[in-house]
Amino acid sequence: AVWPNPASGTVNILTPKLEGQNFTLRVVDAMGKEVLLRSVVNGFNGSLDLQHLPTGLYHLHIANGRETKSFKLILHN
Repeated sequence: AVWPNPASGTVNILTPKLEGQNFTLRVVDAMGKEVLLRSVVNGFNGSLDLQHLPTGLYHLHIANGRETKSFKLILHN
């Protein structure tokens, strides 16, 4: 789960199905440019600071090597 959406810079991420697994968090902008990449070891439940990104539409991809989940994110000021 990813919330709030729309967000003003910080989003919360809950990945119970990936607990204890390694995966990547990747954020791309509307043009497909990667703006954030984070490798995660042993799961991740917390917040992701996106305050450095301008207002707009983004896609968050969570991939563990076998599958990828994608979420649309709207950032606003």
